[in-house]
Amino acid sequence: MTQSRKIPAPRAPEAPEDGEPFPSGPEVPHPGNKALGRASLHALDRNVSQKESSSPAIRKMLQDDVDRLEAEKAELIVFRTAFYKADKDAEVLRTRLTSSIGLEVLTTGCATVGGALIGWAPSLAKDQSGTAILLSAVAVVLLVAAVVAKKMNK
Repeated sequence: MTQSRKIPAPRAPEAPEDGEPFPSGPEVPHPGNKALGRASLHALDRNVSQKESSSPAIRKMLQDDVDRLEAEKAELIVFRTAFYKADKDAEVLRTRLTSSIGLEVLTTGCATVGGALIGWAPSLAKDQSGTAILLSAVAVVLLVAAVVAKKMNK
């Protein structure tokens, strides 16, 4: 649970003129060193009495705050939407990169094994010509598969 401090009221400790006691409400968390919209009003009591709320100046100030917060909310909604879109795009690109790396490994492996088999086949041709032909065919298939996979990736 977060710790909170009650923001002290700048008034004198005696009761107000109308005889009503000071309103006591929930404790307001202290904003710390965060930038405030109205730093001069930071130390004021957060509770508004009935008499204060009937003042046109207070109502105007509160309405200005509501308007400002609604504008900030609309702006933040745009940023949140843009963030989710960018996050989704980044994940799609990560997935493509991962599959691209996997395909790169596969094509390199096919080309390497195919090349090795083609290099080994002539040495087997003297003793086992059937095996040499089979290895040559497998090598050609692997090399063609590597080239086709490489072309499809681009």
